[in-house]
Order: sequence, then structure tokens, then C-alpha cells
Amino acid sequence: MALAIKYKKDTDAKDPCYAYEGDAGLDIFSNEEKVIEPHHRATIKTGLYFEIPNNHVGLVWDKSGLALKQGFHTMSGVLDCNYRGELKVILVNLSSQARKIEKGVKVAQLLIQKVETASLKEVSGLSETTRGEKGFGSSGLTGKKEQKEIKDDFISEIKEEIEKPKSKSKRKKIAMKRGLKEIRAKIKR
Repeated sequence: MALAIKYKKDTDAKDPCYAYEGDAGLDIFSNEEKVIEPHHRATIKTGLYFEIPNNHVGLVWDKSGLALKQGFHTMSGVLDCNYRGELKVILVNLSSQARKIEKGVKVAQLLIQKVETASLKEVSGLSETTRGEKGFGSSGLTGKKEQKEIKDDFISEIKEEIEKPKSKSKRKKIAMKRGLKEIRAKIKR
């Protein structure tokens, strides 16, 4: 059974809707016309007011087509269950030219999700993990499996190079140096 969401709208606002059956996000439309300069942000009125059920939240997300074709990104995100004001979407224009938002165009999508309310407890220390305090970028750009595959491929290439006839000791040193440098460079990517 679908979760019932109450909403009201200004007279000239468009109803939120799912574009396709099974979509996660309700399309949200602009209720005004506005030009946003490059690398600037603006609040876009939607003319929509929601009553999100308790223990749920409305999350405002980008429309992928608007992001790809126009360079817009949403900056707002949370519509709490106790908020009754107008849903306004903050858009930033990441393109290099001014972009116009027309009245009635899709500007965001709204996902309704169940949330848990946390009970916080201050402690003197936290449990230890293998990750620990490693933050941004700590896992690299490739996963461990890919890193191992890259490493194994280079080791195989080095072994093949070493096995070739003709001055094995010189060839061996060159192959090892080249292989190690390439392994390090690929793993850092």
C-alpha cells in the first residue's frame, strides 16, 4: 500500500508527480521564472506545501537531465515532517553561462523515505575499526580487488620480461624498476 502524502498548492503551481511507474522521486516543478548567472545560486519557488508523515522525510535531489543539459545542481535537501512552509529548491548554476528556469519546468525530485530518530550518548572513546580515522579518499579510486588485479598483471609482465633470453640480469633490473613504478602509479589512481 502506498504511503499517503498530504499536500496543498498555490493556484498556478503544478502537481508533483511520478514520471514513470516505479520512479523513486516525485518530479517537482518551478512556479516562477528566474535567470541564474554562472556559478551563482537562487531559490526557486514551487508553490507546493507538504505534510510529510511522522518518521519520514522528504529529500530533494537533482534531476539528472537538468544537471547534464543545463549544469544545475540542487543544494537544499531535507523536508522535515514538521515543516509546513513552501518547498523551495536551491539551484546552483555550475555552467559557464546564464541559464533561465522557466515556470512549469522540472527543477528537482522529492524522495520520501522512512527515518529513524537517534538517541545520542556522549562517550569518552569509540570502538576501533580497520578504517579508523581515514577520511576523504582513503579507499582510493579503485577498489582492493582492482588494485590486486593491476598488481598481479604487472607482476606477470615482469616475470615474462625476466624470462626472455639475452642479458637476463640487465633485463631483470630494467623490468623490475619499470614494473614497480607502473604498479605504484596505477594503484595511486
